[in-house]
Amino acid sequence: LGSSGTPNRWAPWPLRPRARAQNIGRGAMEGHKREGLPEYKTVQRVQKHYLVRCGEPLENIIPGTGVKPASAIRRMEAEIKRLRARLGALAQEEMLTQHSREAQKKGSQQELENSREALMERMKQLEQKVVELETL
Repeated sequence: LGSSGTPNRWAPWPLRPRARAQNIGRGAMEGHKREGLPEYKTVQRVQKHYLVRCGEPLENIIPGTGVKPASAIRRMEAEIKRLRARLGALAQEEMLTQHSREAQKKGSQQELENSREALMERMKQLEQKVVELETL
């Protein structure tokens, strides 16, 4: 203590007053203790570097998935590109099976048709989602 009875902040560390850790953030924690949630369950990540203390899931507080629209568009376009490449490979496989049709069974031709239709349907769904995200 200094000569006036106040704590001396320039005193060596054993004589310096310590901050009370249990008093830090006391007001924010009172609401969560009433709800009966443990303290560690009320902390959630909003973005990479931001933590928020809340009692309910963030999906109820902040609408949306948390993924930026530009990132979602880029991911969907990459998947569309991959599906188009697979569709090209299927078309090439169909052409090869047409030349050797007498050796092939009709079952494999039907499988190629089904997979091509499934790929086309998935591509249409992704393209619609990309258009929706671009209009945001």
